[in-house]
Amino acid sequence: MHLLQLVSLALLQHAAALQLTTSQHRRIAPRAASPVCELQDDGPELDTNAAATLQRAGLNTPAADALVSRGIDAEEEGEPLEALEAYEGAVELDPNHPNALFRLGALNVQFGMIEDARDLFHRALDADPDHSAAAACLHLLQDVDATALDAQHAASIEAALADYDPVNYEMDLVPVEVARRSAVKRIPRFLTDAEIDELTATAAVVEAEVGAVARPTRGGGWSTVYLNAELGRRLPWLRDRIFGAASAADEELWGGVLAGKAVNLRCAEYHTVTPPGNLAFERHYDHGSLITIDIMLSDATAFDGGTFETSEPGDYLLQHPFEKGDLLLFLSHKYHCVSPVTRGTRNVLVAELWEGDEREPADGRCDQRHGARAPDRRDSLSSLNS
Repeated sequence: MHLLQLVSLALLQHAAALQLTTSQHRRIAPRAASPVCELQDDGPELDTNAAATLQRAGLNTPAADALVSRGIDAEEEGEPLEALEAYEGAVELDPNHPNALFRLGALNVQFGMIEDARDLFHRALDADPDHSAAAACLHLLQDVDATALDAQHAASIEAALADYDPVNYEMDLVPVEVARRSAVKRIPRFLTDAEIDELTATAAVVEAEVGAVARPTRGGGWSTVYLNAELGRRLPWLRDRIFGAASAADEELWGGVLAGKAVNLRCAEYHTVTPPGNLAFERHYDHGSLITIDIMLSDATAFDGGTFETSEPGDYLLQHPFEKGDLLLFLSHKYHCVSPVTRGTRNVLVAELWEGDEREPADGRCDQRHGARAPDRRDSLSSLNS
């Protein structure tokens, strides 16, 4: 397993213990200008002298929390450089902010700056000796000898390792650059109009039972009903056909990425997108899944924009024909994006297959393969029905 995946999983394990929960950070509104940090749409602007003054007074932690929140949002949208700037700003405001130090360390791992990452994880532990994820990441860097750490750090590492379930860390995933070179499979008219109507009615029933989730980070015009395991219970014929199509495409195009794996439905998402909803980041991919399936549910006359594209080798975007009833299958780690919807409503079913448990609608898009739910932070948004 790749080092980045291991560190990412340690980060997810720690997410529930963050001092700033997702629901809290969603409620932080942009502030009026202050001498320390002005949170505007174009990012934080720091007055370092004022920041130093408040840091000494211990009054800048809320502003640092807000920057950590901004960094989390940036990571969710696949903007690591924006996240880096936010976390660095948080550490400048509060050099002992454990979560800012930890997340900055995790980003440094992504950038290949292992020594800097190790130093940041140590600093996070200095600030919070119980920060088990920082301790776990130190261990996962492999070069760290726990016996060479001070007793405080060693105890934290031992505690973190005691909580680890190795089954959650043995993932056989297609590398992004390999997935990028792979083909997309299109099956025209995979669903008839009558079958689409049945799926839409089922989504409405599930929405009435568990609600829909707003996706403000996708342009503000995007909501999702998680069908997940209910897809198989209510529409078993559709689940079977999706798995059959995925298996056939895998055998034809991808060399058996599903072979020998206990594959289940990670999520089945009924998306409703109105202007200006989009998935504009060109290097978005569905981390942790094996094969992604998209089914277009809207007629081409029902909306403008909303073009499905993949980022191909050579950094060009390839537009894919995607008509009502069509099914697209692709390796989940292939970069893909959706241009902004400019008119009307675009409905699409997105399903992801993974080597893990089949999840319930209330689980959203879960990042823990087995056992109790570990939420993907992208799913921890306000319910439309709340």
